[in-house]
Parts: sequence; structure tokens; C-alpha cells
Amino acid sequence: MEQYICVPTSHISAVIKDHEGLEQSNCSLLFVLTFTASISLINSALCRERERQALLSVKQALDDPSNFLSSWDAAVDCCEWDGVLCNNLTGHVSELHLQSPDSGSGLGGKIDTSLLSLKHLRFLDLSQNDSQGRRFQASLVHCFFGDPRPQRESSVWSTDRTTWKFESIQTLDLGNNSFTGPIPVSLGRLSSLTILRLDNNKLTGTFPLSFGQLSNLDVLVMENNMLEGVVTENHFVNLTKLTIISASGNPLTLRVSEDWTPPFQLTAIFLNLWNLGTQLPLWLQTQKSVSVLDLSCTGISGEIPKWFWNLSMIYSMNLSHNQLSGELPDINGPNWVYLSSNKFSGPLPRVSYSVRELDLSNNSFSGGISRILCSNRTNSLTILHLGRNQLSGEIPDCWMNQPSLQVINLGKNNLSGTIPGSMGLLGSLLSLNLYDNALSGMIPYSLQNCIRLIKLDLSGNKLVGNVPAWIGTSLSSLRILILRSNMLSGEIAREICSLSFLHILDLADNEFSGGSEFQYDTILSLFSSIDLSNNQLSGQVPEELTSLAGLRSLNLSGNHLTGVIPSSIGEMGLLESLDLSRNQLSGEIPLSITHLNFLNYLNLSFNNLSGRIPVSTQLQSFSSSSFVGNELCGLPLPKNCTADGGNPGPDSREGEDGSGSGPEINWFYVSVALGFIVGFWGSCGTLIFKKSWRVAYFRFVAEMWRKVSGS
Repeated sequence: MEQYICVPTSHISAVIKDHEGLEQSNCSLLFVLTFTASISLINSALCRERERQALLSVKQALDDPSNFLSSWDAAVDCCEWDGVLCNNLTGHVSELHLQSPDSGSGLGGKIDTSLLSLKHLRFLDLSQNDSQGRRFQASLVHCFFGDPRPQRESSVWSTDRTTWKFESIQTLDLGNNSFTGPIPVSLGRLSSLTILRLDNNKLTGTFPLSFGQLSNLDVLVMENNMLEGVVTENHFVNLTKLTIISASGNPLTLRVSEDWTPPFQLTAIFLNLWNLGTQLPLWLQTQKSVSVLDLSCTGISGEIPKWFWNLSMIYSMNLSHNQLSGELPDINGPNWVYLSSNKFSGPLPRVSYSVRELDLSNNSFSGGISRILCSNRTNSLTILHLGRNQLSGEIPDCWMNQPSLQVINLGKNNLSGTIPGSMGLLGSLLSLNLYDNALSGMIPYSLQNCIRLIKLDLSGNKLVGNVPAWIGTSLSSLRILILRSNMLSGEIAREICSLSFLHILDLADNEFSGGSEFQYDTILSLFSSIDLSNNQLSGQVPEELTSLAGLRSLNLSGNHLTGVIPSSIGEMGLLESLDLSRNQLSGEIPLSITHLNFLNYLNLSFNNLSGRIPVSTQLQSFSSSSFVGNELCGLPLPKNCTADGGNPGPDSREGEDGSGSGPEINWFYVSVALGFIVGFWGSCGTLIFKKSWRVAYFRFVAEMWRKVSGS
């Protein structure tokens, strides 16, 4: 079963930035009028000595690995320090911007209580720093809530006798840290607070009822924590100025009466993962200014009511991953529409020319797709995702109306006919996915004009003809090329190997023939994993394979390989897993195998190998099952080569039946996925070298792609 992850589509930071930009534009005239009068006063007010000493104490207590606070020099006016803003007239510190400049160099340690000396602080940003667990959190709570005493070691704080601090604070940003424990109830006493950000921490407990007293709160962001419990009307009783709420990623339950009229008018609502009941909340009807709405993964079901489509201000709507059903009306309002993974049915809706991103995937829509594509005017679509529906008919030849398209996914439908030539007019196209349909004909020549393509997936169709050579010359940006399970034939074009950025190449289950010779050491040098197990490969293990110095996993088990193990096997110095079992290999195990110092899995069982097992700490540590089914002797096998032979080693990690189905397989898939990303592009040349290896290899690639992509 395919798995879906519920995440907010619109990032809250961008919404807040737009929100703040609007407010700032309203003040622009006032700024122009006052700027001239105030410019001469900017440097006239010096930092207050008491506040300078307080900041120096704060610096001393903090861990600062990136020297972010290097400008905090006692010999310099603190109003000139990085991250410190002072009132131009009074010199009081009014803002502290202590957010981490990047994700790997945040502040840590303790926040000294001298921070309380900054009585005029209105803005404090400690976001994206390293809380270092409870130590940083406890110090921070002490700064804001006086002298809290922990009730127990789990950092649950008593706030009954706290002395409130920072009454003038207006913006408090503690987001993107690792704060744990509950949100203190006393936070609700910040009567001047307008912006509160607690997002992306590890906060637990409930949504504080005291938040309902923050009468000046404009923006509340607390997404991606671990808050639980029930949220009621009382939590919002005095939030008359609230315009943005972002609390996604918390399994909270909203329980309000059906006739509830909120005291606020929201512009952005992010409640992803909340439990909102069985239908769209009726109180949404009262929100006339909502522009961004994310109610994905909230458990709502049934048909979308008509009143919802009258919320004309919405430009981004995410109702994906719910149980919504019925037919959709024409979509005329939102520019970003995400309705995937529901139970919608019937024909596709017509959409406005202003829609930029449309995701209706994983529903039960039927019929053709012309209603969306074939209009008389140029559309603004950049992303079109209609995959995993029941759409049928031919793909219409009217893509000239979609010049902005970057991503197309029509996969897993019942579409037939040929790939239309007008798709070649999509000069901005980055990803084209037409997999698992019933498309026929040849790959159209016009697609060579889509020079920005990064991914091309035409697998699971009935395409015929050759793999065009122009794919390797015109589509030079390709990272993923998947043409498996078609009826393509002829030789694999040598030009495919010119795709220097290619990570995944899957041409399995076709009718290719012919081949050319390429060098392993120059083409496959970036490989880290190869698994061609359980195929019908024959011939010898190529000596050139051992030139892959970066290889970490090699699995050729379950084939018909003959000859000897290459004598230079020991040159693969990074090899961690080697499985050559269940073949017809003969001769002795090369002595160079003792040079594989990183080897932690070895299976040479059920071959025709003979002679003494080379002696090394590494080899003798493996189970005897790694060598059974041969004519070998010496440890860890019980068969002695001399009179003073040894006993078998520890129990095997897989059965002696040679099935090769031990627990190493799961580990191997992890490393092989990494290998694909690092250096898959070079595989094509070598696999053309021998047809039996090529067919088996691409069969393996196909299976791995299915495992990795979940498609």
C-alpha cells in the first residue's frame, strides 16, 4: 500500500512575511515624513550601562561556537552590536535578534537571568538555536516566569507563584529549537504580545487555556510539536486581533459548537493533523478574509458544501488526505489547489486560467482530461498532478496553451493513444510522468525540445521503436530516465551514456538487442552498490569489476556464473558485503580476499570452490554457512585441511539451504539506494556489453525503483 505523509503545503514563514509586508507598506508614508527628522538622532543615544552589562552577562553564559556574538565587545557601544537594536531617543535596548545564522551553528548553554534587566525589550528572537535539552529550557523559563520550581524531573513547571517579567514584549520567537515540556500557563499573561512563535520544538501537553487572554495577539505559530488534548471556544475567547494561526503537526482536537462565531477574522489557517470532526467546520463561513487554508489530514468527510466555494478570498487551499467525496464544481477562485487522496469522483472540473498548481491525484475521477487542458486562452499552470485516478481516452494535443508547465503527472490511469507532439512545446517542463497507462506509438521527436527535463518516466505502456539517440544529446539535464515495461527494441543508443547527470536509468522489460564495449573503471567508478542476484546471468565474473574501488556491496548470487573468483578481488578495498553464492564458480578462493578489511558480510556457499579457506581475522569470523556447499576446508568449516583443524565459527546469519534470504537483505537495500543516487549514470555502457547481464540488471533496477519510489 502506498504511504502518504501529511505536511503543510504553504510555508507559514512566507505567509507571515507577506502579512508583515502589508502592514509595513501602510506605514511607509509615515516613515518618509519622520525619517529626515530622526536621522540625526540615530547615533545620539548611547547604550544604557546597566543594559550593556546585562548583555555581556548573557554573552558569557551562552555557548557561541560560530562567534555570532563576537561584536559584543565591552569597549563598543552595545547599540552597535550585531543583533541589538536600541531606541534612537532613549538608548534602551528594544530588540534582540539572536536567531542562528545557519542550522549548524546555533547558540546554546544558559540564558543568564540578567536578561531581565532589559525592561524595555519589545522584540526577542531566539529561533533556530540549540536548546541543549532541559538546561537551556529551564533557564529560559526562569527568565520569563520568574523563579519556577520543577515539580518533577520531566520539566513540568509550577507557575502558581511566578513573578511576571517582560510585560512589554510584543514579539517572541522561540521557534526551531528543541524545547521540551509543556507550554507554561503564565505565557498567557503577555498582554502586549502580538507575535508568538513556538514552532518546530518538542513541546508536549495541551494548548494552554490562558492563550485566550492574549487580546493583542496577531500571529500564533506553534506547528510541529507534540501537543495533545482538546481545544474549545474558551481558548480563543479574547483573541479578537488574531489573523494567522499555524498549529499544524499537532494531534489536537477542535471541539466547538456548531453555531460558534469566532471573535477573530483569520487570513491564514494551518490546522493540518488536527481532528476537526466529520465535516468541514461550519465556523469557516464566518471567515471572510481567509487567503490560505490548510485542513489536510483532519478526518473531514462528505461532500464539500456550496458555501465553501463562496470563500472568494482563498488563493491557496489544501484539503488533501481526507475522506471528501462527490463531484467537484468548476474551480474559479484558488490559485493553488491540493485535493489529492480523497474520494472525489465524476469528471474532472474545469479550472480557471489563474490556477497555478493543481493536484487532484489519488481520487476516482473518470473520463478525459480535455476539460482542464483545452481552453481558448493561455493558462498559468505550473504543476498538474492527475495521477492515480480512472481517467481514460487519449491525451489531447493542446499543450500549447500551457507554456508555464513544469511538472506533469498523469501516471496510473487508463489513458491510451499516442503521446501528443504538442508536449514538445513545453519549454519549461522539468518532470514528465506518463507511467502505467496504455499509451502506444513511438516516443515523439518533439520531446527533444524539452531541454530542461530532469525526470522522464514513460514506463508501463506499449511504446515501440528505439530509444531515441536525441535523449542523450538534447536532454542533457536528465537525472531520471525510466522506460521500463514497454515494447522498445533495437540497440540502446550509445548517446544515452552522455547523460552525465543521470542517477537512475531503468530500461528493463523491453526487447533491446545488440551492444557495445565500455570500460568498467571509467564508466562505473562512482558505483557503491550492485545487486544482480537471482537472474540467469552466465559467463565469468568480469575481472574489470574489481576496479570499482568505491563499491561497498556486490551481490551476484543465484545465477549461472562460472570460472574463478577474480584474483584482484582484494582491490575492492571498501567492500562491506559480498555475495557470490548459488553459482557455479570453481577454483580456489583468492588470497587477496584477505585484504577486504571492511567486509562484514560474506557468502560464497553452494558453488564448486575448492581448497583451503584463506586465513585472516575477517574470514574466520564468518559463519560456516558462508562456505558450505563447496569442496573447501579449514576454519570456520569443520572439515580440516590438516590434523589440527578447528571448529566451526558462530551460528550463521542465514540458513544453510543457500536461500540467501537472511536479514542482510534489508540492510543491503539501504546501501543500494545510496549507490543509485551517487553513481547510477555510468551503468548503461557496461550493461550493453552483454545482453544477459543487461536484461537482469535492468530487471533489478526496476524492482529497486519500485521499492524506493513506492510507485
